[in-house]
Amino acid sequence: MGYAIRNDGVRGWRSVDSAADCLEHEVYSAEEPALYVDPNASIDAQILALEATVTQRRLREAAVTDEGRTWLVEVDTQIAALRAQRV
Repeated sequence: MGYAIRNDGVRGWRSVDSAADCLEHEVYSAEEPALYVDPNASIDAQILALEATVTQRRLREAAVTDEGRTWLVEVDTQIAALRAQRV
C-alpha cells in the first residue's frame, strides 16, 4: 500500500495499492504524507474574535463617542496587521 499525493496545487492525498493507481495529477509515495497544518488558523481565529468584539460594541453604542471611535480605529489597525501576517 502507498499514497497518491496531489501535485496540482491542491493539498490532499489518498491511499492506493500501487503507483499505477495514481491519477495524472498525483505522485506516488510509499510513506504516509504529513498532516497539513494551516499556518493561518491562529491568525484567522484572532481576526474573528476581534471582529466579533467590534460588532458587539457597535451594537451597544448606537451613537459612537470619541472614545468609541478611538477604540474602533485601534481594533481595525490590529485586524489589518493580522491580515498582513497571513501567508
